[in-house]
Amino acid sequence: MKIWEKIKFCLYIISGVFILVFNYFLHLHVHYVDIVVGTVMLAYAIEDMVISCIKGIVSHKTKFFESIVLISLAIVLMFFTYGEYGYQTRLIIWGTWSILREGDEITECVVRMTHKRPAIISLAESIVVIILSIAMIVDPVEHHAHVHMILLGIELILEVIFPIFYGFLDKKIEKKLGAEAASTEE
Repeated sequence: MKIWEKIKFCLYIISGVFILVFNYFLHLHVHYVDIVVGTVMLAYAIEDMVISCIKGIVSHKTKFFESIVLISLAIVLMFFTYGEYGYQTRLIIWGTWSILREGDEITECVVRMTHKRPAIISLAESIVVIILSIAMIVDPVEHHAHVHMILLGIELILEVIFPIFYGFLDKKIEKKLGAEAASTEE
């Protein structure tokens, strides 16, 4: 595991556990969640931006420009969600970011399924998150925020657990396919 992946793994797990354990406190002091979520958004965006720059390709096929949008949303979330409309702004940003992430996740699920790899759990999770995110954007109320906060904690943990889980399953599938291919050759 590369150093950046280890940092991301730790950041996501710590953030997810923190949100789940302290969700009642965080619900009362939601501006702390903005700092945590904003930090995770920044890490997510910077990773995509660095990968785009390392590849040397800054075009519509990379996430470079999407990263600029996410960095902007993170800055607004961390520093400008106060005042009369701060709560609604916060929820709209959370919902938007979730929909963007889950869109990428659904694409990955479809690719996995076309290659006959398991992805149904990730697909179901993505669909639920998108539905809840749309509800939060359309009706940014306190109940949706608390539900989404708990979901965010779970989602952050699953974001780094699913790739490990699928990597393990892929190795088992490859091993099984290799054994079947060897037995048919004999």
